[in-house]
Amino acid sequence: MKLNKFWPKAALLFAILYTINISYKNIEHPGNLIWSDMEGYYTYLPSVFIYGDFVKEAVKDTNYIRPYKDTQKIYSKYTCGVAMLEMPFFLISHVVAGLKGENQGGKSPIYGRGLAFAGLFYLWVGMLFLYKLGIRYYEKKWVILSILSILLGTNLYYYTFFQPAMSHVFSFGIISIFLYLTDTIFIKNKRVNNPLTTWMIYGFVMGLIILIRPTNIILLILPLYIWYKDENAKLQWIRQHLIPLLITAITAFITFLPQFIYWKYISGDWIIYSYGDESFKFWKEPKLFRVLFDAWNGWILYSPIVLLPLYFLIKGRNSNQNYERAYLIIFALATYIFASWWAWWFGGAFGHRSYVELLTLLVLPLAGLLQQSYKTKAYFITMSIFIIILCYYNLGLTYAYRPPWDGENWTYDSLIYQIKKIFFWRNRLKVK
Repeated sequence: MKLNKFWPKAALLFAILYTINISYKNIEHPGNLIWSDMEGYYTYLPSVFIYGDFVKEAVKDTNYIRPYKDTQKIYSKYTCGVAMLEMPFFLISHVVAGLKGENQGGKSPIYGRGLAFAGLFYLWVGMLFLYKLGIRYYEKKWVILSILSILLGTNLYYYTFFQPAMSHVFSFGIISIFLYLTDTIFIKNKRVNNPLTTWMIYGFVMGLIILIRPTNIILLILPLYIWYKDENAKLQWIRQHLIPLLITAITAFITFLPQFIYWKYISGDWIIYSYGDESFKFWKEPKLFRVLFDAWNGWILYSPIVLLPLYFLIKGRNSNQNYERAYLIIFALATYIFASWWAWWFGGAFGHRSYVELLTLLVLPLAGLLQQSYKTKAYFITMSIFIIILCYYNLGLTYAYRPPWDGENWTYDSLIYQIKKIFFWRNRLKVK
């Protein structure tokens, strides 16, 4: 009995130490994490805490992050949700830099290392809450295997261990909390009164997931869809919970106040469209096939393991709580949104990076598929071998990746060449 209680804790400790080791080895130049999009998310922190203003001295790459045309204040098109989550790690890095006598300008490698640990922390947060959610529906072993398969079989791995300062792993962690709280409020405890603190936390998390990436707003479909199937029962429930729902909305709004204040300060307007000429120019002719299957970061082409939980969602064998349908609607909307964006491949990325946060929705169905397949030995063995191959495929491409894998010179033949190297030539799975 003591051994049974000990090994999960030992396994957890090993997993934490192992992921720290991978992160440390993969990120050879942590200062490079303060660059491009990653600096766009981060720039709020040195501006506020070191320089006291949004001035050019706060920015490392002034060719990418430029002053706002009217006020000459440093202008980030990205919302401040990621910076809010990075803040504790930034402050720790700042103190450590001072203690070590290093430069405290916010751009040195020690700050980049702090961002790397921030990304790793939110991976752990996401895995924890997905586990807590998953064991409400499936056996622990299948939930754990599902989480590990999603990590090793998709570009979540890349955006945790190679580019952790991008927004995606932060979204992954906070959306996992959102899914857990949504299930708690609308499924597990829907017939009891949740404490107001739960509703306030829910509103804060809801605001954060949108503030990290505004397109995450489509996840709000989930609490509107999954609980009562009968519309009259829904309306009655809403009438009974008007005050908690109002508190949730107010808390979510308060979460946005720092962003409104920033926009007002740099532009004079409380709300602005920060992406300028970048738009959803393909909304009439969305690049749906290319988003999913193109050599330029096609989601399914680079992370084919997602077909397994998607299959389970489509079959609808999970529960009777409408999870499957709600999840599929979210994926359909997300795919349309991504396919409508002017850069539907989302730049120099590994795999289609905008799906990383939505991988949270695939843990439950993959756990369900694994548990279901275990009933038939041959089916389970085949499934297990298939998952191992797909994880190897993803990790092989991950360690082979040297950006960018897009542009005129990057074709299906280019990708096939990399795949051949993984399976038939030299083993690419070397952790540096």
